[in-house]
Amino acid sequence: MTRVLIADEVGLGKTIEAGLIVSELLEKQPGLRVLYFAPARLVGNVYKEFTRLGLHFRRWTASDDADANLQDERIIASIHKAAYGANAERVVEAPSWDVLIVDECHHLSNHGPDANKPVRQYSLVQQLIDKRPDGSVLLMSGTPHQGNPDRFKNPLRLLRAPGEPDSALAGRVIYRKEDVLGWHNEPLFPLREVNAPKIIPLIPDYENWLEEIYHFYIPDEPLAADGSKSARRRAAGWRCAQALQWAASSVQAGLRYLVRQAVRLGWDLSHPELQAAIAAIRPYRLAFAVYRRTLPQIR
Repeated sequence: MTRVLIADEVGLGKTIEAGLIVSELLEKQPGLRVLYFAPARLVGNVYKEFTRLGLHFRRWTASDDADANLQDERIIASIHKAAYGANAERVVEAPSWDVLIVDECHHLSNHGPDANKPVRQYSLVQQLIDKRPDGSVLLMSGTPHQGNPDRFKNPLRLLRAPGEPDSALAGRVIYRKEDVLGWHNEPLFPLREVNAPKIIPLIPDYENWLEEIYHFYIPDEPLAADGSKSARRRAAGWRCAQALQWAASSVQAGLRYLVRQAVRLGWDLSHPELQAAIAAIRPYRLAFAVYRRTLPQIR
């Protein structure tokens, strides 16, 4: 039984690595049943790569080129189709798979306290592993953690056999980024030097302006009893984030964004605030004449 996660960088040939592993396994045991799960959009690419390696697989997808059934010994399957509706039960009830490969495994998520809310794809993979606990499992992802340690625990749970401690996972994550060299033996991925962040305080006027933008957009309404936000508050949060993004870029960019929003709301030059903002972002002669001429385009 082998359970590993290949976490090589994007573009380093994880599909070919998987193909070479499968080739070696089939050379030793030609009758192995192998199931390769990939996102629907990648099934064709995996099929072509395996064909170049002399691996004869069939495709199980929702497209017209599908030629496999679940009794076949070697299948490249769309995980989207496999996890959809009654298909999941059909996959689980098929003869057990000796080798299970899951590409883009970072999409397998299991949420909730103690990981008790698995998404369909995760649940399907877990059931297949449980059905054949002595089978081999190969997970692949160029971004297994997505910058989130909790998401990284999802594939690690699938690598752990029943009763195994966390320490048993040592060596099961294969990561070659630091070892990859170029034509002249130079590191293709040199180690990054991460410097400590520099915190630069904002001037009071700028900080107050950002605060006012935030309070202008976010409605003054309490959260629901369960802590959730209303649709109105979520929409306001999105607009607020847009305004703050422009304002954080520069004062001029923030003012231009706010002026565009005001014009779309029907404001005209009778509003002194709009006049002051336009004067600030168009500090040259005939600024208001230009504003009047471009008003239809802005709207």
